[in-house]
Amino acid sequence: MRAGGRLVLAAALTGAPACIPYAIPPGQAEVGLARDGRWGQGTIAHLSAGIHSASIPRLVAKPMDLGVGYGADLFTVKDGEPSKVRVHGPYGEASWFVFRRPWFRVSAGLRGEMLIKDGDLGWDVLARSGAEIFNAGQFYPSSTDVCSIHGGAGALAMGVYAESGYQQLPWGAHAFITTAGFTFRWPLLYGLIVYGCE
Repeated sequence: MRAGGRLVLAAALTGAPACIPYAIPPGQAEVGLARDGRWGQGTIAHLSAGIHSASIPRLVAKPMDLGVGYGADLFTVKDGEPSKVRVHGPYGEASWFVFRRPWFRVSAGLRGEMLIKDGDLGWDVLARSGAEIFNAGQFYPSSTDVCSIHGGAGALAMGVYAESGYQQLPWGAHAFITTAGFTFRWPLLYGLIVYGCE
């Protein structure tokens, strides 16, 4: 059992409070629907998450967003069959904010992905654009409530995106794919989870 689990278990047995520190790096997640334009393989659900510079406190105001993360494409349920993974793999992205206001920004850029399926590798290059409503700032833990110690800094945002490009699929086929969906950006988050505190 890990140290955090042992601490919680000991606190539960003794009735004493236990403090578990946490930190979540700033990043971005997205969910969308895609369509393979050449092979007509049906509707595909796209999911990804990663660390992005436009969420980092000192880099929120910069004109670029650089990101690395991991994503997966899933075939949607069809004819009673369960969903299955089409491809998955890491990505790298570079976007430029072409329009910006204190609470709104529009980006254009490129994303490259490694596509993995059954141990075989492929790749893609996608042109993408996005728009988001965001709020940049920081908040600090309160010293008056030891049962609620949380803080953070960076950008919190919600938006939409669209991307399209070429895929060299792991099984040797080629595809032209278009995806659209929603993005959610979160700041650096940190604090303590206090178990057994009233």
